[in-house]
Amino acid sequence: MHLDIVEIFLFLTTGGSIVLVALLLLPDQETLKAQRALKVRDESEENKYLLLKYTKVIYTFLTPHMTALALPRYRERKERALVKAGLRDIIDVDDFLALKCSLLLLVFVFKIISALTSTEALDVSSIVLWCVVGFFVPDIWLSMITKRRENRILRELPLFIDLLTLSVEAGLDFLAAITRIVEKQKDNLLVSEFDKMLREVKLGTSRADALRSLSQRLQVSQVSSFLSVLIQASQMGISIGGVLRIQSDLIREQRFQKAEKAGAQATQKLLFPLIFFILPALVLVIFGPIILDLMGD
Repeated sequence: MHLDIVEIFLFLTTGGSIVLVALLLLPDQETLKAQRALKVRDESEENKYLLLKYTKVIYTFLTPHMTALALPRYRERKERALVKAGLRDIIDVDDFLALKCSLLLLVFVFKIISALTSTEALDVSSIVLWCVVGFFVPDIWLSMITKRRENRILRELPLFIDLLTLSVEAGLDFLAAITRIVEKQKDNLLVSEFDKMLREVKLGTSRADALRSLSQRLQVSQVSSFLSVLIQASQMGISIGGVLRIQSDLIREQRFQKAEKAGAQATQKLLFPLIFFILPALVLVIFGPIILDLMGD
């Protein structure tokens, strides 16, 4: 009976605390209406990411209150990370901080409810550990998105340079060649980034500055070196066609070296399953009958 009263008290206290925190954090309705009316972000792009889609209701409520956290170095670092992951047009640093806090809150509520509904004692250390894990899940997710985006760009880069080289050697201007590729290649991440670069040029940005902005958005070493060579060639008046041909051969050689390195690493990674899984089974199949015969004798 005493235990039931303690559980009910904890449940009511936890629920009341959550409601109080929610009421304090919720922005007023006028602010919400203004944010919905502006629609500065593409919601369809945001819904492509399940983590953002299913936590949107919570973190959008917390976002207006994240501006109180100064953290200049952290914000600068996360700003670069969001740009590199291609998420800067979907969420900003305040949204990311709100996402981390919302996951921490969700994990805390889940662990409290599961502890109250079970017969085991309340384990505070376990709750704290899981809350820390929930808080850092968005960082892991951001790292995975960044790695996947970088790999996709590196896969698309050789074909893009080949098409650009053929177009320039066929007589098209550099920007006209990119425009032609953008028109033909729709579902291509690298091409979409060059499309943004073309729009910047149309708005009055110089070609060199637009290429530098593209390099800052992608933050991929191979692409950055390629773009820096293009900028230098443009400033020095060197033929773009010859530069593109050299860069195409160089990037293909780098891909071949990377494939060779991956192949060499694959043989080393096979040693662990070979020694601990395949070799014992092989020994058992070969020597098992002999051992059984000896034991039978």
